[in-house]
Amino acid sequence: MNKLTSNGLILGIDLGTTALKAALFDFNGGLVADATIEYCLLTSKTNWVEADPDVYLNSLRTAISQLKSSAALDSIRAIGFSAQGET
Repeated sequence: MNKLTSNGLILGIDLGTTALKAALFDFNGGLVADATIEYCLLTSKTNWVEADPDVYLNSLRTAISQLKSSAALDSIRAIGFSAQGET
């Protein structure tokens, strides 16, 4: 393993239907830190569901803030992002 990856971290972000999950892993796959931020969907009409994009962004900011209390974010070498189909 080269110097860049041996000391680096991977940030995984999952934008789900009712929560944003973020986790930091080392390059051996070990969990370093994680955060889950739940949010609500807007249901202004019957059978109608909406989400406020600012809620997603604020949830990501909160999760990153929680992660940085456990690990140095300048060690992140890769980011993986996943989202539900309609987001």
